[in-house]
Order: sequence, then structure tokens, then C-alpha cells
Amino acid sequence: MTFELKVVQKNERRNMVLLLLSVAGVYMGSLWNEFLWDDQVVLVSNGFIKNWKNIGHFFGMSYFAGSGEMSYRPVATLSYIVGHAVWGLSRPGFHGFSLGLHLVTGLAVYFFLRSVFSKPLTAFWATALFLLHPINSEAVLQVSFNEELLCTAFYVLSFLFFIRSKKSESGIGVYALSLACYFFALFSKEIAILLPLFLVLYEWSLQKNPSLTDRPISWKFHSGYWFLSLFYLWIRFFILRNPKELSVGFIQNSFLVNTFTLLKVFFLYLKQLVWPLHLSPDHYVPVATKISDPKILFSLAGLAGMGILFCFLFQRSRQRTFFFLWILLGLLPVMNFIPFLKDNFMADRYLYFSSIGFCALVSSLSSQKGSLGKESPNLFCCPCFWGSLGSRSFERGTGGTR
Repeated sequence: MTFELKVVQKNERRNMVLLLLSVAGVYMGSLWNEFLWDDQVVLVSNGFIKNWKNIGHFFGMSYFAGSGEMSYRPVATLSYIVGHAVWGLSRPGFHGFSLGLHLVTGLAVYFFLRSVFSKPLTAFWATALFLLHPINSEAVLQVSFNEELLCTAFYVLSFLFFIRSKKSESGIGVYALSLACYFFALFSKEIAILLPLFLVLYEWSLQKNPSLTDRPISWKFHSGYWFLSLFYLWIRFFILRNPKELSVGFIQNSFLVNTFTLLKVFFLYLKQLVWPLHLSPDHYVPVATKISDPKILFSLAGLAGMGILFCFLFQRSRQRTFFFLWILLGLLPVMNFIPFLKDNFMADRYLYFSSIGFCALVSSLSSQKGSLGKESPNLFCCPCFWGSLGSRSFERGTGGTR
């Protein structure tokens, strides 16, 4: 039994090394790409990141004037300052760092899913899908989108350490490490604020006994995350809020137009996860002004269908329900319900976080037990499937996300 376990662990390590090398090969051609779009503002022409002394501005309103960020994301800005101090404006330096963050995030996703799924191959194929999915290439290929990578990496690590702290004898130390990762995730990007909610959903849906009465959630254990969340919200909205954010309103200054338009965007996002053929750093989404718009009617029907799917998954598998909710809730912070977008209502990079739930759900649905009791993820046995994913991401990398 011990020998078999060692063989399994050795095979897992080998598979992960091969996967990471494959992903690095797919993106290797992008290391010499030019700095594009927001990279010019955040890196090339931004004197703020070229001086260590500017770290002192992180704790005042002058941060927004110098950093080029619309909201308070000091961890991402610090990564640019450190990067510039180490390799200047070297394109391979910054692009290589982004690729490294993507690989680290992939490793974190694997170990997280490995602790959730009882099937190692399910976690592996989900991680492979996440690392190679073309929808995530935009976040990897543009340096100024590092906040997506940093936030997701720290978020998943915090989640992983949370799970391990509940199983470990030295739980306090691992718990503190989880809180530290959550802190860095929050100050990388706002979407990390979802973590306390997801931790509650995890304890409710993924434990062996999901009943709230039979297995109550350890609220004391969760209190540290809620405290950090309140601290972040206080900093973000009362102490260090960019004045320019206050000038952003609903689309056409109408709550209904804003809701109708973003309902279309929501289903376009889901389409991008399933069928990522029309990738672009600048999506144009026509504003929807009437509920009679055919796309709005289609979206409303889609919401009803998703409600039915949720009920089906909820009855069959709490685990799959959890990752279904990961997809949907992960999109809420970028849906402009609290206005922060003026023109660009949709961006592929906003799916980086939600894609983890999508990949986990797809891998879980595709995995089956064979006649010998071994896993047989049929969908992922097709070389054409992986070749198409890798080639699409490679194409974007060599084309600079154009």
C-alpha cells in the first residue's frame, strides 16, 4: 500500500512538471512581445514605478495620482516597482514574471482542487484546462493585468491554507498564513472580497455532512476573514477611494439600461468560457435599452435555465453546485452593478477567476469511474482538444493579444 501511494505521488509530480513545461512552452514566444495598451500607462511612461521612494505614497491619496490605477491595488503596483528595480523595462523580465504568476496560480489551483476532489486526475485535468484555456491568455499576456494573477493566486492559496488549517495539528500557524494571503489578495484586486462567502459555501456544500444543523459552521474560525473584509472595505471606500470613481455612473444614467446591458454581457461571458473563439482585449457590446430586445429575452430565458440547472446540480452533487456558484458569483464584482466601467463593459481578463470554477465543474462532470475503479476523464483523452487549446493560446501569445 505504501509503495502504491509513492508511485501515485511520483506520477502526480511527473504529470504536473510536464504540464507546467507545456504551458511555459505555449507562452514562451510572448516573452519578447511589446508593451501594449495599458502597459504603456502603467509601466513605460509611468515614473511612479521607477522610484522605490514612491512606496511611501501607498498610504495616501497621492497613490492614485502616480500609480495610474483607478482603484486601490498597492500589491500590484508594488510588483511593478520591484520588477523595474530588478530588470528595468525588460520585456522578457515583465512578461516572464506574468507567466511565472500564471504557473504559480496553476499550482495553487491544483493543490486546492486536490484537497477538494477525491480523484487526483480530476484535479489535474481541471488545472490543465485552467492553465491552457485561451480566455486566460489576456491576463497573462498584458503585464498591467497582473492584479488578476496576483489576486487569484493569493485567493486560492488562502483557501488552500484554510482547508489545511482545519486538518492540521499546527492549525494556528497555517490559519495565520491563510489570513496573510487573503490580506494580499484583497489589496491586489477587489474581487477577493468574495472569499469569506466562499468559505461558508465550502463548509456547507463540500463537507461529508453538509447539514447546517448536524455540522455547524465554525463561525469563530471564519471571524478573521470577516474582520479583514471590513478593514479592507473601510480602507477602500472611506480612507483611500479614488475621487474619479465617484464620477462613474450607470450606463446612460439609467439603472434599467445598465441592468439590461450587463445581462447580455453576463451570458457573453459564459459563452466565452464554453466557446472561446472571439477573443479580444476590447469587446464592443451594444447598449440594451428595452426589455423587448431579443437578446434580453434570450438572456432572461437563460436565467430561468440556469435556475433549473442549479436545482439539478444541487440535488445530485453539492460539490458541483459549489463550483457552479464559483462561476456565477465570481462574475458579480465585474458586472458594474456598482458602477466603475465607463465604456468597456466586457473584458476577457475578468473571467480569470471564474474560469477556475468552470474548469473544475467541467473536469468533474467529465470524470467517470471505469470498470477497474480507475478514473476515466473521457473528454480530456482527445489530443485534438488539448492541441486546439494550446494552439489558440500560443497564437494569442505570438500575436500580442491582438
